[in-house]
Amino acid sequence: MSTLTKMLFVASALVVFYSVGIVQAIVEVSKGESIQILDVFTDTFITPSRRLNKVADNLEKLSAKLDAVIAELEKGKEMREARAARVDTAAGGDVVEAGDAEEAGEWDSYEAETRAEEATVFATHLTALADSVNRYKSADTTKAFYRDMYVLRKDVTAYYETFYDNSDDIDVLLAGAGRLKGQVEELAATYPRPSGVEHLWLPVKHFFYHTAFNSRYLRSYENEMETSSVFSIALRPHMQFFRYCTMRDLGSKGITGRDGWFFYKPGYEYLVRPSVYDPRSVEVDANDTKYADDPVGAILTFKRQLGERGIDLLFVLVPGKASIYPDMMSELVDPSLAGTLSHSTKLLATLADSGVDVVDLFSAFAEERTHDEEAGESIYLEKDTHWRARGLRAAAAAVAARVKQYPWYREGTTEYAIERTSVMRDGDVGIMSKLPDYTIGQLRLQFELEKTPCYQVYEVYRGSDGEILRRKLYGRQSSGSSDILLIGDSFTRIYQHDPPRSAGWVAHLAAELKQPVFYDYSDGGSSTLMRQKLARNTDWLDGKKLVIWEVVERDVRYGAEGWKDVEL
Repeated sequence: MSTLTKMLFVASALVVFYSVGIVQAIVEVSKGESIQILDVFTDTFITPSRRLNKVADNLEKLSAKLDAVIAELEKGKEMREARAARVDTAAGGDVVEAGDAEEAGEWDSYEAETRAEEATVFATHLTALADSVNRYKSADTTKAFYRDMYVLRKDVTAYYETFYDNSDDIDVLLAGAGRLKGQVEELAATYPRPSGVEHLWLPVKHFFYHTAFNSRYLRSYENEMETSSVFSIALRPHMQFFRYCTMRDLGSKGITGRDGWFFYKPGYEYLVRPSVYDPRSVEVDANDTKYADDPVGAILTFKRQLGERGIDLLFVLVPGKASIYPDMMSELVDPSLAGTLSHSTKLLATLADSGVDVVDLFSAFAEERTHDEEAGESIYLEKDTHWRARGLRAAAAAVAARVKQYPWYREGTTEYAIERTSVMRDGDVGIMSKLPDYTIGQLRLQFELEKTPCYQVYEVYRGSDGEILRRKLYGRQSSGSSDILLIGDSFTRIYQHDPPRSAGWVAHLAAELKQPVFYDYSDGGSSTLMRQKLARNTDWLDGKKLVIWEVVERDVRYGAEGWKDVEL
C-alpha cells in the first residue's frame, strides 16, 4: 500500500470518526445552543465560579431589598411618632395640618410589603442555584448549602406573609426584617465570591468530584448526548416503530405482556433483580449503578422524627402491576402466585419487626384479584402502571381498617356520598414509549383508550332540618382540617387530580374514616422528594397524629433521589 493510499485511508477514517460530532456541533451552533462536547470544559472551569458569583449577587440583591423594607418601615415609624407628638400638643386633637395624607402622618405598609415580595424572588433564585451543581449534576440535598438556601427561602416567604396579619404593627415587621437581614449577612459571609486562590482550586475540585470523575455527571451527560443527537432524533422513531411492528418492542420504558398488556420496565426489573439488601445488588457491571441506599434505615429515621413530635407513621407499599399479575407477563407463571413473588413482602416483614406500622396490600390485592371475573375487570389498567378504582378502593379500605386501630382514633362526623362515573385512560406506558408520536403521512399509531369505572367522592352539607343544602367534590383540604397527613406518589394523584377528579384513593380513605385527610404527592418521588417537601413545609405536621406514607414498590430501588435521610 502506497504512502498516499495510507494517508487517504487515515483521512477518510478521521472524517467518518469525527463527522458525527462535527455535524452535531454545527447544528447546536445554528440553534444558538451550547456545544455539548465543550460542556465538560465549561462545567469544570467556568460554571463553579459563575455559580458562586450568582449566589453572591442574589444575596446582595436580597439584602438590598431588605434594606428597602427596613427603610420604609423606619419611615413609617418616624411618621407615626411625629403624628403622635402633634396629637399631644395640638389643641382639640385636630392634627391634620397638611393636604397630603403622608405628610399628616398616615403611613401605609404597601411599599414595604412590595419590597418584601420582591425579596422572595431572589430567595427563589437562590434555591434554584442550590438545586444543581452544574448542568448535568443535581445538588446533594444533604449538604449545608442546599439546606441553608431552602431555609432562607422559607423564612423570606414567611416574613412576607407576616404583612397579612401585622401590616399595622411596625415594630413586629421591623424586628422580623432585622432578623432576616442578619441571616442574609451570615450566609453572605459563609458563601462569598470566589477569591483568587479559589479560582485555581475550584476547577480541580469540580474536575474530580463533579464532572469527569463523577458517575452521576457522566451518566446524565451520556443521556443528554443520546437524546439530543440529531442522528438519533432522526433515526430513532423509524427504528422504534419498526421494532414495535416486528417484535412488539416498546423501547426502554415498557414491556409487552400477554393479551395486549403493557408493563412499566422498572416495575418488572424490580421483581427480577435481587432484593436491594442482597449482596448481589452492589456487584454490578460497569454500565450499571451500585445500589447503596438503605430504605429501612430511612424509614426508621422518619418514624423517629415523627415520634419526637408525637406523630405515628403508617407505611403503605403499593404493589406493582407485575407483582399482582405476573402471569400476564408470561404464561409460564401460575396466577396463584399473585402477590408472592416480590421481595417487597420480606421488606415489609423487616419493617414490622423493626416497629414500623405497615399495611400488607400484597395479600389484600391477591385476594381482590380472585374476584376479577366477577367484577369484569382487573385491578390494574392493562396499558398503564396504575390501578383501577377496584385497587384504590381496596387500598383505602385496608388502610382505614388499620388507622381505626390507633388508640387516639375517633370516627369522624363528615358525611360523604359516592357516585359512579367513568373515564377513558390513555395508558402511560404507551405514552412513555413515544410510539404514538410517530406518524407516516396522515397515519399515526394510536393505542386503544381504556374505559374504567371511577367513583367520585362528594362532601355532603345538610341544613338543620336534615335536607341536603349542597354537595362538593372532595378536593385538597387545608392542613389544619385533619389529624392525618398522607404523602404519596402518582398512585395518590391518579383519579384525584386527573379525570374524573375527586375519585382517588385519598378521597375514598376520607370517606372510610368519615373525616378529611390532608395530602400531597410527588410523581415517582415519594421515597425522598416528598420528605424533602415536608421538611420545607413542617407546618403541615402541626396538630397531626398520623402520617400515612404511600410508596409504590418499584421505588424501593428506583425512587427519584433514592432514600436519603432528610432533616425535618
